[in-house]
Amino acid sequence: MTKMALHLLIVDDHNINLELLKQFLLLLGLQVDCAQSGQQAIEKQSANKYDLIFMDLHMPMMDGLQTTRLIRQSNSINCKTPIIALTADVLASRLEKALKAGMNDIMVKPVMMAKLQAMLKKWCASTDFEAKKPAPAAKKKPISETNPLPLIDPDLALQRAAGNQKLANEMQAMLINMLPEQRQALKVAIQQRHIQQVHFHAHKLHGASNYCGTPALTHAANLVETQINARQLGKLDHQVGMLLIVIDQLIAALKSPQTAPSQPHIPSHPKQ
Repeated sequence: MTKMALHLLIVDDHNINLELLKQFLLLLGLQVDCAQSGQQAIEKQSANKYDLIFMDLHMPMMDGLQTTRLIRQSNSINCKTPIIALTADVLASRLEKALKAGMNDIMVKPVMMAKLQAMLKKWCASTDFEAKKPAPAAKKKPISETNPLPLIDPDLALQRAAGNQKLANEMQAMLINMLPEQRQALKVAIQQRHIQQVHFHAHKLHGASNYCGTPALTHAANLVETQINARQLGKLDHQVGMLLIVIDQLIAALKSPQTAPSQPHIPSHPKQ
């Protein structure tokens, strides 16, 4: 008798995050549905029985916490389905809120194949997945003006895509398509002092770049997020300016990799 493939739902408003996790699950032979908002997730889980739900915490309109509470409080066929939080935020308070909302576990981004297999093995008793040992990570050098993080790290991009070069290329293509719009939105948000929107766009860039082998962008976006989370806004304009410069240089690098610099060049007083 043929074993039925597990049926999973991924909920994430970010295309890059959604696509990468979807491709990982498809490689494992699983059946996958996707939702790009909390409302879509509610509709899909009302119509289909899932073995597991991956739920992003940060979504506009209805976030992962609200969506999970509605699922748990409903009489739907998925009211007791395991829900795994997806987040790059490892603050203890955020993780505690996820569990209180009814989530069963946390998977910290960036999602890696070994981490994903371990989570499936933990929550889906019918599976026999064995988590693969992750490829050894390259030794990180201290970040400084003389040793900045690279704009593009092909080895890291391949590692993030579980060794699938085609998928790595697709992730970078999706990133280059979103960068101009995100740059403009970030610039407007900081000029209008809309700190919540600055955080939203920095978080989006941080999450996307994590999967694309673009360490300088990941680092710059994370610094903006961290400063806002810590309410340290004194140097926020400068840090956002640095992020905008990295975005510009990365756009040039991804469009013309032969002529663009591999290392970001950041002037002392960045223009916005």
